Amino acid sequence: MNLRQTMAGLHTWGGLLPSWLLFIVIFTLACFDKELEHWMRPALHAPATTAAAGADDISAWLSDNVSAPLHASWMHGSTQRAPYWQPGWEEDASGQRGKAAFDPASGAQLPDTVGGDFFFTLHYNLHAGQIGMYLVGLAGCMMLVAGNNVWLRKRANRQTSGLSVVRALNTAVFFG
Repeated sequence: MNLRQTMAGLHTWGGLLPSWLLFIVIFTLACFDKELEHWMRPALHAPATTAAAGADDISAWLSDNVSAPLHASWMHGSTQRAPYWQPGWEEDASGQRGKAAFDPASGAQLPDTVGGDFFFTLHYNLHAGQIGMYLVGLAGCMMLVAGNNVWLRKRANRQTSGLSVVRALNTAVFFG
């Protein structure tokens, strides 16, 4: 193998790997995270009734069931997109976060699901924490730089002009 073939292979794999990564990031179901959470909780599929659980009930559950001193706590009420109460908290000493979900009609705690959180976290950090965020950001920057280097050559042979068209179409699909 000569240097040109080695560089061509490096160029190919250097483009394929970030492209596959961005394909996973872009085409995950992250925008449907709330709907997936709802779908994975069959207890919420019954027709809506008047709400029996209120903010005071959820706050009481939080104070009764979380014994560690809290740095912060929050509560999301029932909405059309997420028809359940969702309290969350962050412990003071450890910084560990927790959350729960409650049926607004009965006030019963709903079982945990992976649901939309799996896809949402996959979308922005690949379930790899801060390193995953940097990988996603780096791959996105590489795609932006590659997209700016696409052009159609006027005096090119058939193979080169075909590659330029393919590059332009790929950029249009990713950024269009």
